[in-house]
Amino acid sequence: MSETETAKSVTFKVQYGDEIRRFDFLPETYDSLEKEIRSIFKLDSQVQITLTYIDSDGDVITFSSDKELSYALQLFPTCIRLQVTPKKNSVYTPPFARPVTPVAPLTPVTSENSTATPHRLTLPSTLPEVFNQIMTLKEHARFLKRNMKMEDGGQQHFREMKRSYFQQHRGGGGGGDHWTCWKLSSRFVKHVTAPDGVTLPIGFKFTKTWKMANSGAIAWPEGTTFLRVSRLNDFNAPPFVPVPQCPVAPNQEVDISVEMTCPNGPGLYESFWRLVAPSGKKFGQRVRVQIQVCAVIND
Repeated sequence: MSETETAKSVTFKVQYGDEIRRFDFLPETYDSLEKEIRSIFKLDSQVQITLTYIDSDGDVITFSSDKELSYALQLFPTCIRLQVTPKKNSVYTPPFARPVTPVAPLTPVTSENSTATPHRLTLPSTLPEVFNQIMTLKEHARFLKRNMKMEDGGQQHFREMKRSYFQQHRGGGGGGDHWTCWKLSSRFVKHVTAPDGVTLPIGFKFTKTWKMANSGAIAWPEGTTFLRVSRLNDFNAPPFVPVPQCPVAPNQEVDISVEMTCPNGPGLYESFWRLVAPSGKKFGQRVRVQIQVCAVIND
């Protein structure tokens, strides 16, 4: 970072949870900025944090080095908004790094043993168990092909067992990729305030609230945000707000509110918003606010 770029301090608007702090600071390095943020929010040094900002394309950008900080300050030389998100303490181990659950021996179906009940799998309840069960299914397939007589129904049992397993984890649906059940998802329920086409006066301040539902099979994690994805008509609103009540469980509904101000000229204005995971991945339905702004509203 050159001397001209660090000649004067930058205004930082930093959000951590529901708390927003504003301060002027001269960030010489990324570490000095992180130290200042930890001091302001009184964060313990053992708590690992992630710093993100919204760039001009509306994407959530994570940065953790002096070079990335310098680029962010080139985009926002006078004032920059940051989001502080704590990292999870536990480290997720990929499934291929875990030992595969041993497969219990199966009883082959033979003419002398036609009443034997083949081994059935216990349906898992967590994502790591799913990976282990898939490996188990593959082992069962190999065993069935090697040892079970197809005329005695072994192959048919395996197909029924596999179909029941995946339907259970898709919520009973059929077809498609069975991994879609683990994607984050959302569904628009209704406009709680300021429905589409509502008429408001110039410069009027209002709170726009949408009711959204988690339509997926996994919870929205902590650090999920509600991001403005349209570049025009920002209604003088922040570029993003944190989603309350996180984590939001499957089928749970939540109200998401944004403080807005009507533009200074009459006309029809709209802005689009979408949910964003802590990783920066957008998901779910895009929703909008649509306001008819008038100079004077007649009684």
